[in-house]
Amino acid sequence: EGELSSINLDEKALEDVIELPIWLKIKKATCGRVFIKIPWTSLKTLPIQIQLDDVTIEIETCEQLRDIHNLSNANDPSMGKYGFTNRVID
Repeated sequence: EGELSSINLDEKALEDVIELPIWLKIKKATCGRVFIKIPWTSLKTLPIQIQLDDVTIEIETCEQLRDIHNLSNANDPSMGKYGFTNRVID
């Protein structure tokens, strides 16, 4: 078990996961508290528990559109971006 507080989140990673429209971008993302419980001895039978409290995301419009080609490859396993975190979210 572990707990973290006052965490700054990766804006680019969130944009890929959330699939924002290309005219929006995340300016800032924070999480007040994260609690995680990992059952190391039973990983295949028990779930990993993650609790997020007070997630704040500031979004702004872009002056120039974000690159749509990078967005289309965000969840492509051959691009190396789809990993354990994506499977947990799915």
